[in-house]
Amino acid sequence: MKIISLLLIYLLLFLSLPTFAIENEEDIKVTKIIETDTSWEKTKIIYPNGDSKITALLVEMQPKAKMKMHHHEVPSFGYILEGTIRVQSESGDIKNFSKGDVVVEMINKKHSGVNPGDTITKFIVFYMGTENLKNTIMEEKKVYIRLMQKVYVISLFFILFSCSDSNINWSSYVNDIQNQRFSEIDEINISNVDQLKLKWLKEQE
Repeated sequence: MKIISLLLIYLLLFLSLPTFAIENEEDIKVTKIIETDTSWEKTKIIYPNGDSKITALLVEMQPKAKMKMHHHEVPSFGYILEGTIRVQSESGDIKNFSKGDVVVEMINKKHSGVNPGDTITKFIVFYMGTENLKNTIMEEKKVYIRLMQKVYVISLFFILFSCSDSNINWSSYVNDIQNQRFSEIDEINISNVDQLKLKWLKEQE
């Protein structure tokens, strides 16, 4: 009987331990703010293979500031501390996130962001990355195309202007950028024009 009584006491003490632990943590509040397996536009999240590398960034966007088009090779999510950010995917999906919201980013899908408000937007971003993948890749293609377009235009004007004074080589069908359609060569003049002879002829069908 004594042994049974001791066992009951030990059992009661053991079962009561969690209660004591909870009572000692009454000053700690835990709130679940999100639990999901998809990004904000409902793309399934898949963790990458490789050596893990966790990165956290604090981002501050000035009013009306815009992020360039970019994409992430690894899962990431952000928590909005202040302000608002408007995220837009390349396909046109748009969603606003404000203070207290969690942004679960798209993976390998291009998107951009803008601070539409008049105050600074602050948020923390966490990347669950690896050593061989990049957290963020900025879109450079459009910037490169615009640069090449400018180079082409500058080169074209340089060619046109440099050839406009040429007496032999016309830079275009109309000779120069002023559409003169006139050449200043002096090998042919009123004294020898009657000596010109037909060299070739193409008949139109």
